Amino acid sequence: MANLLRHFVRRSPVETWSDGATVLIDIPRQEWIKSMVLKFTGTITIGVADASAVVAESVLKAIRRIRILADGEPILDWTGPLAYEWARLNNGIAGAIDAPAVTVATDTFSVHIPLGPAYDSDFNETDNLIPANGYDSLQAEITCGSTTTDFLTPAGTTTLAVSATTLQIISQHHVPGPPNAQGISAARRFSTERIGVTVSGVNTDAETTFSKRNVFVNGILIRQVSDGVLVDTVVTSAQVYAGGYEVYPWQTVADNRAFFTGPAGIAPSTGYLYIPFKLEGKTLESIRMNSVDANLVVHCVEAHPGTADSYEVCAVEQSEAPAAVSDGN
Repeated sequence: MANLLRHFVRRSPVETWSDGATVLIDIPRQEWIKSMVLKFTGTITIGVADASAVVAESVLKAIRRIRILADGEPILDWTGPLAYEWARLNNGIAGAIDAPAVTVATDTFSVHIPLGPAYDSDFNETDNLIPANGYDSLQAEITCGSTTTDFLTPAGTTTLAVSATTLQIISQHHVPGPPNAQGISAARRFSTERIGVTVSGVNTDAETTFSKRNVFVNGILIRQVSDGVLVDTVVTSAQVYAGGYEVYPWQTVADNRAFFTGPAGIAPSTGYLYIPFKLEGKTLESIRMNSVDANLVVHCVEAHPGTADSYEVCAVEQSEAPAAVSDGN
């Protein structure tokens, strides 16, 4: 492992969040990047001094998609809520979040969404860094959400405005010394493949199928929403098949919480169901999606307790690194 020569923080230019826009943020490309956070701040104004219609995770939902592009190719692909929950499961804590209060007509908000690279204990520490100085461009592509649909519950009718919004990437940089100062591996790709399901009946069975090839699936993360609110009652149990073989037997949400936690040893937040495959943190335990017939099937039983229920099944994927890049020296 390389000797650490320097360790410091850099900040990108500040950009503006706006309804439905796609925002590109240039990330500083000096040195190697160990971790990043997306800082999102602003002010929310509602028609009455009771923001009960404001969605609790609104400041996360307003970030519809986050992609980190290295020379135009994605090496990380998340949504705001999934990035935040995955960071919590991996690190034990997530970024600071200050959601709008429910008792005032105008309030500020802020959130720090962690965007760490695809850390894997199978590799050396330096192999888990993003070699930023080896790329010609490194950008964060942020897809902004909607003031109306992402900040309000389906029943929300109050007028709402968001202003003074800012987006900024804050990155933690390392400068390692010998023996690994040259010949840096390119950053491996870390993303989710997401399938949304709208629940239409009570106690119905539904299957979602993942068929992407040449990736490792580290786990399944299910996000449940009822009437715009995160709940644990949309999916009552889940089962996973890979290539026609059962790899995760039927378990209820309660059973899942009792047996499985995230890599940091904590249970998922309300509304999330986590099915890990890397039980010892090793890539070799991930499900390899290489075989032609090795589709990954997630079978869920739906309860449908509300009028607008849905859930999102996410395969947390990790790919091999693209071609190696130089260290810029």
